[in-house]
Amino acid sequence: MPSIMKGEEPKMLLQIDASKDYLLTNAVWGPKNETLIVATNIGKILVYNLEHGQLIEEKAVHAGDIYSLTITNDYTMLVSAGKDGSAKLLHPETL
Repeated sequence: MPSIMKGEEPKMLLQIDASKDYLLTNAVWGPKNETLIVATNIGKILVYNLEHGQLIEEKAVHAGDIYSLTITNDYTMLVSAGKDGSAKLLHPETL
């Protein structure tokens, strides 16, 4: 039985704290599982290095909330959908 079922707290591996200027709305693993790609409520996509938990890239992609963020199984395409009514197909390694 998993330890969480025994009432134990899950082990924290990494915590990413957002800026007080926005909320994190969605997240997906990046290529090679070395990064975490995170959507925000202000239309930005953030890329964090998982080894150090550092923000390494920040791109404005939508005007307003990003509702959905999905990456393909082979990590070659990232799809975002926003409150601005658009869906965008992006290459995750070019963020």
